[in-house]
Amino acid sequence: MPKTQTKTFYRYDSWASEYNAIVRLRKFNSIKETPCGWWIKEDFGINWESDKSRWISNSSRKRYAYPTKKEALTSFKMRKKRQINILTMQLDSAKHALSKVERHFDLLLEKK
Repeated sequence: MPKTQTKTFYRYDSWASEYNAIVRLRKFNSIKETPCGWWIKEDFGINWESDKSRWISNSSRKRYAYPTKKEALTSFKMRKKRQINILTMQLDSAKHALSKVERHFDLLLEKK
């Protein structure tokens, strides 16, 4: 039986350190191709892969990892923009709630 050629996929991730944000490019190797997608495992280099495999669709608009670094970077940018939007809405909501309480706090105490 012919061996399936390994395909490489990419994903950018980030996390905050004490002084800045760290962005890294993660590399995944396909371990099995199906009619609808691939099973992938992270490649940590030094002939060692993750024990955790993940399935990704070949037709989905949003995927966990992408076959090119350019697509992975585009996905990363979209995820970060969405994260910024969500966190901005949460921050605005918290500011509004605090402002409302601070404006009416004296009135609440006076009624007691």
